Amino acid sequence: MHKAVCGGIAFNIKGGKSPTHLHGKYSVGKVSGDKLILKPLEALYLFSRQKIGPENRDLDGMYALLPVLLGEDEFLYRYRVFEHLKASGFQVNVEPDAMYFRRRGENTSRGPLMVRMESMADSFVEIYRRAPCIYAVVDEQDDMTIYEVTRTEPSGQRKDSWPESLECRKAGDRYVVPSTSLPDWFGEEMGDARVLNATEMRALAALVPGSRGMGAGSMAKEELLDRVFADMVSRGCIVKTGFKYGSNFRVYSRSIEDHAEMLLSVFDTDEWFKISRAVRVAHAVRKKMVFAGIVENALRYIQVERVRDFSGKVSQETS
Repeated sequence: MHKAVCGGIAFNIKGGKSPTHLHGKYSVGKVSGDKLILKPLEALYLFSRQKIGPENRDLDGMYALLPVLLGEDEFLYRYRVFEHLKASGFQVNVEPDAMYFRRRGENTSRGPLMVRMESMADSFVEIYRRAPCIYAVVDEQDDMTIYEVTRTEPSGQRKDSWPESLECRKAGDRYVVPSTSLPDWFGEEMGDARVLNATEMRALAALVPGSRGMGAGSMAKEELLDRVFADMVSRGCIVKTGFKYGSNFRVYSRSIEDHAEMLLSVFDTDEWFKISRAVRVAHAVRKKMVFAGIVENALRYIQVERVRDFSGKVSQETS
């Protein structure tokens, strides 16, 4: 009987089929002499379809085989994604930290495809450096949600002018400036005054360096939210609070009277269930979901979009 091998586990190939037959029909493993050499996910896939069976009959059942086959190096949630890709007609190359997939006849593999559990976290730096890429996130019921991540450079169409100097007064936890001095979208109008929150005030200190009453060193902290706010304004955008959408900001490219095109949040490291929640809210209100973070001391942006399937998604040549 023909054989297949995965690590230290030997399998018999059922139905009198050859290693070459399984390799060609199911696009799994590598043929070496008279054996089919399989990775754990490939062996599990063939076993679950009754194409192979372990020589050791003590392992002939999922209860006994699964812990031994996966060991500590593979995970069942990765298998769920692998199985879905195979069921969708893709050839899948499983790497230690990613998967790449393509249809028969295609010369270019799509990926990298990163597989995550809902409670896992990634840093902004890691996600940005991998982009463009795909994330398949599996929840505790083995349901899968797919996200496409791309780098982006947000831009707007505003060409606002800013005064050379401005007098500011503190009013409780807010700041007030003359209403006629600033673009009509900046802050909240209240009679002949414009009321600003702390983030707007710190951004204004950079936009109007000749201002009085803003406090010494008001931009010294240069926190991420402040940097993002000021950067988006410099890119020609209108930036307002995104609190009611669960994000840091909502962003308009032309006018506050228009529909906000984007929700924008910042993070350093976050769990995928939080990222998923933000993307779902943005999708529900017909907005893009963009995240900002710091990569090598530079401010960078990524867009995360939920997609229904893997067809036509990110492509990358593999070595």
